[in-house]
Amino acid sequence: MKDGLSKLEIDLDAVEKVVAKKGFKGRFDMYSWGRHDSLDEHKPAGRNFCGTAACLAGWLAICGKHEFKGNWRAEWYNPTHSHLHPVGYDGPFSYRSDGYITMAMEVYGLSVPDVRLLFCSGFDKSLKVKLREARRFIARKRTERKGADE
Repeated sequence: MKDGLSKLEIDLDAVEKVVAKKGFKGRFDMYSWGRHDSLDEHKPAGRNFCGTAACLAGWLAICGKHEFKGNWRAEWYNPTHSHLHPVGYDGPFSYRSDGYITMAMEVYGLSVPDVRLLFCSGFDKSLKVKLREARRFIARKRTERKGADE
């Protein structure tokens, strides 16, 4: 079974693969979990994510390989797929504004401070810079864990 950092690494690989595609038109927006603005009715993944903008947590949810554990998942909301929401199914259908924190903790085994560091900072940076920072975060966490085990 993969640990949380390995899952995060795999999902970062998936985001990087999408971003590296020729013609990628997605945008990075730390102010939005995920949104899709389009004049026609194509889905967010259509046309190389033309009109799609998301924060790092949103891009991980869009491109990542791991299902969110428990009663959480991310999904495009409404018929035009205009907004990505963390959705809870712990009773009636409900939208949770703090869902990305819970989802990242459950999927990647991160603490609240780690989630805030990765997903709630760097509003002035690009997606490529945030991906590099996430890679450095993983390396630092692995070093810390290795030191704690010795």
